[in-house]
Amino acid sequence: MSAQGLWQKITAKFDDKFNILVALIGVTTVVLMLCQLFLRCGFWLDEISLTESFMFLDFKRLATELAFGQVAPLGFVFWERIVWLLAENSAYIEYWWRIYPFLCGLGIVFLYYPTFYRLTGSKVIALFSYLFLMFLPVFIYYTSEVKQYIGEPFCAVLLLYFWSKTGEKWRLKRVLTLIAVTAFGVFNSLTICFVLLPLGLWDGFELLKNAHYRIISMLKSKEFRLYVLQYGMALTFLVIYYASFLYNHPHTEHMLGCWQFSFATMSNVRNLLDQVFRFFYRDEDICSSRRELLSAQNKVMKM
Repeated sequence: MSAQGLWQKITAKFDDKFNILVALIGVTTVVLMLCQLFLRCGFWLDEISLTESFMFLDFKRLATELAFGQVAPLGFVFWERIVWLLAENSAYIEYWWRIYPFLCGLGIVFLYYPTFYRLTGSKVIALFSYLFLMFLPVFIYYTSEVKQYIGEPFCAVLLLYFWSKTGEKWRLKRVLTLIAVTAFGVFNSLTICFVLLPLGLWDGFELLKNAHYRIISMLKSKEFRLYVLQYGMALTFLVIYYASFLYNHPHTEHMLGCWQFSFATMSNVRNLLDQVFRFFYRDEDICSSRRELLSAQNKVMKM
């Protein structure tokens, strides 16, 4: 047997074991998700606030505002309303409501590894990334909570999965598929724009590069027309969604109050850097207050 044939045989066995390991991680994650789903009891307060909207508000009201200052993507809200209309008399309505987050979590389990393998080109990097996410307690937890949170990463992974598929990139069928996935993502995720923007910039740069950095040649190409169709539709979906749902939303102030510590604003960044560098220096006020506290404790001990 030649050296090349021997190497192919070894790598084939390695690939088989690698795939088995990925499958074991996925199966273990699904088992943990099922345990989390069926061992939960009752709802948290914010889940109750959402489910009351699903029960008592019609679709028109759900598209304008939810009860108790709640905000969620329209796709998620409409899905849960339909579930209530179909299964309102079921003794297992709690589990029916948890189907949406569970299916989103299941989708991530199946799509995450192949997606990041295509993006990175490395099975090792994709495996460690997959392993880290699958056994992340917060990921397992949100796959059974009646909230939209797990739908956000699912929409991102779904879009990246179809975007990263191999083959001719600028085919009409592929572009139409991405438009459909984008529409689903826009109406089921409030953060999909943060995925669409870098993808659009990357595709635009690739078109320019393939045209040897000649802008006129790029603008005349068939690929550029498909690029405009794909991202023009994405922008249209975002504008429609923003104008009809997010703009002048009655709970805007409430949203900003809840989310101000959840995103990397300049204030958050300054606070983060301050906390990091506090490890390396001692604030005099903090040190003096600690000394005073220790002194007071010593006096109490002596008494």
